[in-house]
Amino acid sequence: MKINNIKRSVYEGLINYQFDSNIDKIIASCLLYDYCYNICKENSSAENNLSDIVKSFATIYKGIVNSLKTTFVSYTLMRKKIEEYGKETFIELAEDQILEITQLYQNKAKIVKFSTNSFSQYMYKVANLKYHQFKKLARIHKEVMSPIIRYYIENHNLIESDLEIYDAEVYSDNPGRSILFAIRDVSSARVINDIKRKVIHIDYLDLSMQGSYIKITTK
Repeated sequence: MKINNIKRSVYEGLINYQFDSNIDKIIASCLLYDYCYNICKENSSAENNLSDIVKSFATIYKGIVNSLKTTFVSYTLMRKKIEEYGKETFIELAEDQILEITQLYQNKAKIVKFSTNSFSQYMYKVANLKYHQFKKLARIHKEVMSPIIRYYIENHNLIESDLEIYDAEVYSDNPGRSILFAIRDVSSARVINDIKRKVIHIDYLDLSMQGSYIKITTK
């Protein structure tokens, strides 16, 4: 079985598909590569029809990636790993890197909607926390993030799940140290202004815009 043939077929088969981001395309390519690899491993003649296999399953894997983003923690794990690699296209990934991505896909922990009445690390899309990291993130949830959304619930008729955590592992060894988040239907500039004007009473070290998200650095 020629690994490069599979990589090239997947890359070329998805090259004209439009994804929400380049990372989404790489994730879909890794998952589709894994599928094609296993098919060829079971039936070597399938390698002669790789382009047809890719064509048949491309849309399916694009849909899988779209659903992962709002359902499973694995999407964030894969996204961050690809960002760590610093690769722009799927074809640049080494075989062991593709394998690492597909292994992260096996994490079936589901994203938990944000709630001020309870805490789960999966609200923050993180996994494998040590006990002290879990306790710290739980404190940040209670003392920083919950008061923020509670203000908009009370004053702007929002609901708890309108707060979206994009990344709680800006510092991978210190989850919660800095958090990227947004609040649906409230501009990030407005949220930053409300916090700085102290209409929302929280302790923090720094607050800034990062793209369309708010970056808050906690104590």
